[in-house]
Amino acid sequence: MGFNITMQSRSEESFVLKISQFSFRWQTHDPWQLTVESLALKTGEHLFVLGSSGSGKTTFLNLIAGMMPPTSGKIEIAGQDLTTMSAAARDRVRAEHIGLIFQQLNLIPYLTPLENVLLPARFSGRLSAETEQRALDLLQTLGLDVNTIQRPAAQLSVGQQQRVAIARALLLKPPLLIADEPTSALDADNRDGFMQLLLDEANRYGTTVIFVSHDQALRSFFSRSLDMKNIAAGVQTCS
Repeated sequence: MGFNITMQSRSEESFVLKISQFSFRWQTHDPWQLTVESLALKTGEHLFVLGSSGSGKTTFLNLIAGMMPPTSGKIEIAGQDLTTMSAAARDRVRAEHIGLIFQQLNLIPYLTPLENVLLPARFSGRLSAETEQRALDLLQTLGLDVNTIQRPAAQLSVGQQQRVAIARALLLKPPLLIADEPTSALDADNRDGFMQLLLDEANRYGTTVIFVSHDQALRSFFSRSLDMKNIAAGVQTCS
């Protein structure tokens, strides 16, 4: 059975993400399959995706981010249908509309926080004095002082590196932010602090968040949730 979310809509333009009649499997006769009949997120809504190791949650995120096409169905980001696009076009949509936070944070250790935050602007050809000022403002809003901003990322604490990752993901004001288990190595206090900081900043900029984790305790931060057990068939999940 596919996963289905029905929602009230003010207008089509209010949707950041729309998925319909979606399915994905690696091979034609593979018993494993992801299936979503309908899923829609409006501007500023946040979704928690729960799944244990091997449940397909990272694959699901990669599909939403346009890193690969679904087997069938439609995925729309900010009104653009990824399933009709070439890989290069999907890359452009991802650069313009999606911020990413990874489990390992993926900061370049020898670059400063500012240089790390500015990487999405460099890669997308949107580097300017305005984006540099926005990067500085984000880092300072997130509690990094001038001296810290000038140090290599390798010299930062884990908490400071998390703040840099949040600033990088929000730099270009993406309508959608995707976070793939960035709290998996944190203790409960640091985990909760990171979650609050991330969602507060997303709310400040009206960014929709899809947050993936195996940690049931994080569900309380979100008004909506999706369990991978409901969309992945043929998966042997860990208890």
